[in-house]
Amino acid sequence: MVLLVGAIGGVLGYLIFAFENYFSFPVDTGAVSVILVGVLGRILFNQEDTYNKKNLDFLEKASPSFWGFQFLIGLAVSTVMAYFAKETGLYTIGFSISALTLIFALSDPAFPATHHTTLVVGYAMAQTGNVVIAIVFGVIAHFIGLIFGMVFNTDCGTHIDPPAVAIATCSFILFTLF
Repeated sequence: MVLLVGAIGGVLGYLIFAFENYFSFPVDTGAVSVILVGVLGRILFNQEDTYNKKNLDFLEKASPSFWGFQFLIGLAVSTVMAYFAKETGLYTIGFSISALTLIFALSDPAFPATHHTTLVVGYAMAQTGNVVIAIVFGVIAHFIGLIFGMVFNTDCGTHIDPPAVAIATCSFILFTLF
């Protein structure tokens, strides 16, 4: 049954992806497809909370050191990727490198995912050629992924991909404005 549901989700995701590409929506269509399939899965299969009230409270009361640490992670990853993209012209290689580092999350679940940050930085560099704008969008993507994941994924039963939400949100803004 799990394989059947996965296959149906894959086909549905591809159809959404093809539809978005056909009409040239100004967004990372892969990310939107992942989000929509996740939302559909939550609507159809979720038997737990839609969002995590405990983490929502945590975010409201989190210490400045927590936010500072998260800002530094987003800033460091974004800065490195922005300068790399500027110097090489390889705007999406950071996504690949970051996706590869997800293997470390197998041994340490707290290892931060950064592929959404680096992809958004690459998109910003490709669209604007401006390092500062790319860094700002990278930090924004980092926080969108972090906050969405804590509130809408932790202990919620089904998965809506936080990096996909960050990529879709930021790519829509970038592809629309620039």
